[in-house]
Amino acid sequence: MIFGSRLFYEGQVIHMAAINPISCSLKLVLTEHMPEGVDKKRNVYVSRIDTHKDADILAPVADALASLLGHPLIERRKHDVGLLVD
Repeated sequence: MIFGSRLFYEGQVIHMAAINPISCSLKLVLTEHMPEGVDKKRNVYVSRIDTHKDADILAPVADALASLLGHPLIERRKHDVGLLVD
């Protein structure tokens, strides 16, 4: 069994394992300007996103949320959780 490449062996046949998406979330990293002149990073998580949405579709949503929160957006990251199945 080799899970890193998602292959496993059953006799002489090689099967490709599938990944069933379970959940998806969006992480926004914002910067907050502090009075001391030091920038502080803040993380905002948005959960329960449709697992079939692509990161390119979620990018404008992340930008709009950051503008509503009033802080510059440093990074946006889509995080998928899936279950490895046969």
